[in-house]
Amino acid sequence: SSDTTSFNGGDLINYALGNNNNVIQYSIIDDLENNTKSLLCTTTRNIVADDAILSIQFSSDMKVWYDGIFLSDSLSSQQKSSISWKSNSIDIDSMKQNFARLKVEIR
Repeated sequence: SSDTTSFNGGDLINYALGNNNNVIQYSIIDDLENNTKSLLCTTTRNIVADDAILSIQFSSDMKVWYDGIFLSDSLSSQQKSSISWKSNSIDIDSMKQNFARLKVEIR
């Protein structure tokens, strides 16, 4: 039998993240290959919510958004896993602002 649950309406973010209060944690990481930096965003997801598709999108102007580069998905605790994306290499020093947003879709 399957341990998955289906989304039946209500709060999609709570369903996908498993009632996670810290939606996205972020940090700046060095991209040694390109001698630039990237934004790293991590969140936890509800592993029994198989029909929820999570991704992080990035923008410097909140008008044009691009999908982050998926890095990892690792089990962090019972029914939750830690999932991470990074932005494309950017010159953070030359940009005044950078934004990230969580995108949640149902299959």
